[in-house]
Amino acid sequence: MDKKDEAIKLLLVDDEAEFLAATAPALKRRGFDVTAIQDPGLVLKAIENELFDVIVLDVKMPGISGDDLFREIKQNLLKIPVIMLTGHGNVQHAFDATKEGVYEYLTKPCAVEKLAAVARAAVSDPGHDHTDEMPEENWPAIRLLFVDDEKDLLKSMATSLDRRGMEVSIADSEVEARKQLDRQLFAVALVDVKLRGGDGIELLHYIKRAQPLCEVILYTGHPSTDIAVEGVKAGAFDYLTKPMDAEEIAKKVRAAYRAHRNNAEQDRRRKVGAILEDSENY
Repeated sequence: MDKKDEAIKLLLVDDEAEFLAATAPALKRRGFDVTAIQDPGLVLKAIENELFDVIVLDVKMPGISGDDLFREIKQNLLKIPVIMLTGHGNVQHAFDATKEGVYEYLTKPCAVEKLAAVARAAVSDPGHDHTDEMPEENWPAIRLLFVDDEKDLLKSMATSLDRRGMEVSIADSEVEARKQLDRQLFAVALVDVKLRGGDGIELLHYIKRAQPLCEVILYTGHPSTDIAVEGVKAGAFDYLTKPMDAEEIAKKVRAAYRAHRNNAEQDRRRKVGAILEDSENY
């Protein structure tokens, strides 16, 4: 949306009347078309009746929280950027909110100039919805690490995945997998849970320490609820049961790669934001 010649329509939601009374006019003076709502229960109705370019939500509100409102908004308006404001800063909450697709997370008191700048950036950013809209056919080859101690399966599946646009590196042990991880970066790792002389869950932990943005799919012929839960807690993207054909695995790998791209973009945004914040405080 090109907002060069028309005001950005901004929905400002906060249960503090004084905050709205001060912030809404200040944003209007900076060229925004602001709708201010104090009752969070009226937000969804307002969104149904009017198309906004960006939404600013307070996290802590009575009745329905900013988090809950955000999830409702994203279910229906996936592309509209949402900025979260809070007077109770929490690093973990900020991480979780950003991971879910919040464009930016700002702590009160926040200077109006900064809020205005972030809102403009959110509207002008073609990737503001934190979803990867690049068609799969335009993706680069997916760098996949495939770890399995069944060497025949490893080689045949790697060949099949290569044909499906993946750049596959193979490892038949945990030790070999660690060597591969030390040599190059991977977007996705497909890891057998049961490895001779090794442990797929331990390898999962190692991957998340060594390459946090690498998405890990656990792969096993011996399904276990306990191991599945442990894998999810350790950050596994998915948990697959053998046997699966190459096309089924490829679909899972592509889904993991999309998550990898989105997380990498979020990581880039956080780093850029930290640099900009440091420069402001310098």
